[in-house]
Amino acid sequence: MRIKISIRKRSVDHGRSRTTKGNRNHRHHHRFNSILTSNSTKIHHSSDFHSKNTDQVNTFHKKTKKTKLHQWMKKGCLIGFISSVLLTICIICALLFSRKSDSINKLILLRWNTTGTTIAGLTGQSGSNASQLNAPWDIALDSSNNFYVSDYYNHRVQKFIKDSSIGITVAGYGNGSSGTNLSALRNPLGIVLDENQNVYIADLTNQRIVCWSNGASVGSLIAGNGTIGNTSNLLDYPYGVTYDRNSKAIYSAEYYNYRVLRFSRNNSTGTLITGGNGLGLSSTQLYWPHAVHFDSFTNTVLVVNTGANNIVRSIVNSTEWTFVLGDLNGLSGNSSSELASPTDVTVDPMGNIYVVDRNNHRIQFFSMDSLINGTTIAGKGTVSGSNATLLKTPSSLTLDNQLNLYVVDRGNHRIQKFERY
Repeated sequence: MRIKISIRKRSVDHGRSRTTKGNRNHRHHHRFNSILTSNSTKIHHSSDFHSKNTDQVNTFHKKTKKTKLHQWMKKGCLIGFISSVLLTICIICALLFSRKSDSINKLILLRWNTTGTTIAGLTGQSGSNASQLNAPWDIALDSSNNFYVSDYYNHRVQKFIKDSSIGITVAGYGNGSSGTNLSALRNPLGIVLDENQNVYIADLTNQRIVCWSNGASVGSLIAGNGTIGNTSNLLDYPYGVTYDRNSKAIYSAEYYNYRVLRFSRNNSTGTLITGGNGLGLSSTQLYWPHAVHFDSFTNTVLVVNTGANNIVRSIVNSTEWTFVLGDLNGLSGNSSSELASPTDVTVDPMGNIYVVDRNNHRIQFFSMDSLINGTTIAGKGTVSGSNATLLKTPSSLTLDNQLNLYVVDRGNHRIQKFERY
């Protein structure tokens, strides 16, 4: 700006130093005017510059405002995004909770047809041919829903292909005779299958637990040796067996040793799980245990404490049990909360418990939400009989993957199936 002003002064001074003759005067005057015009133009341009500078400042402020607005918009979007994520998580949690609640409600409303269908054995008729059973005790299902039955007085284990009532002998002698060698059984009770359909058997009167590999004609010794004893490598009337698929261990419930032992794979010396302190009702004693069930979801063992009319639970590596259901003081009864000489127990994937209430001739269902009161889902309670709605001293049960119920109706020498609907 200073340069422009000095040029303007120089032009004026230069014009004043000249003579005022005719054309020269005119030329100088014209030049002066041109300079003025030129300078005027330059001054106008400087005004434009000032105007442009002002516009740039205004534009800068506008841009700044826009930038701030954009930043706030970004923050708003981020907050909105976080809020939407949190809201989505809340909705998902609500849906999951609702789904869980709906699942629980559906489980509470689980129902079975109270009329059973005979799928093995002849009602009220004991025998030793392939279509008959004689006081069957336990039942196990494989992955194809073929079922295996310990045929107590026929000293054998029978396999029934799904939808067939003709048994195939997979352990023991098919003709119903007993023996003490490893190709024979004497009064088998509890049975359990592993993932390869090998069957483990509580060979009661032989005081041992044996395994018959899938398709084998002779068994192998797992625990016991035929001699009654109470050391960790001997047994005294093993009634029930169960299997832990993770560790491959076998658990055995002994009637007269009042205990549950755990036998690790390839080890015939057992580890005490619970009991073993004589007959009694304390948390370190058992009272004529009949069956044992390994619950893989909780890594615990459910024990059917038959003489105490209750079900107890023992944590693996703990020798004390906790009370589950029945009567803590060992009293029997036929109310919804009582049992009378229970003989078997199982758990479904949701944690509901099913109990064979033998002397009440019924199967009791205990919801995972309340183990105080059971619901009778098979049999009519205190009433025994041989028709399709009644049971007679049932001894065992199992469930398939659809939660259809299979019951060993021992007093009627048959297996009953109760469809879930």
